[in-house]
Amino acid sequence: MATGSNDVIQKILTDLEAVRATEKDLLLRLAALIDHQPLDMPQHLAEVCIQAKDEFGLDAAAFLGTPNPKLHGQMPLLVAREPQGAQEVKDLLARIAYGVYS
Repeated sequence: MATGSNDVIQKILTDLEAVRATEKDLLLRLAALIDHQPLDMPQHLAEVCIQAKDEFGLDAAAFLGTPNPKLHGQMPLLVAREPQGAQEVKDLLARIAYGVYS
């Protein structure tokens, strides 16, 4: 393999590690937010966070921060910003809880 190819591969791997570190940091921040909900958090968003924590425990942040095909590839946290979207996420969490994810 040529040296140039090795450099490109190394750059890609370095960039990928940086992205993973950023994602991990964001998930840790989201987990802290779920545990200590600010008083100014909208009620519908707080309910989604509580329901996600009840269903997934420590993995609630990962669920809320990961694009979900049942939400048209959007992150549940972003969908839940509005009351109607929050209801969609709550319905999805209920289906997961009852094993009716499909």
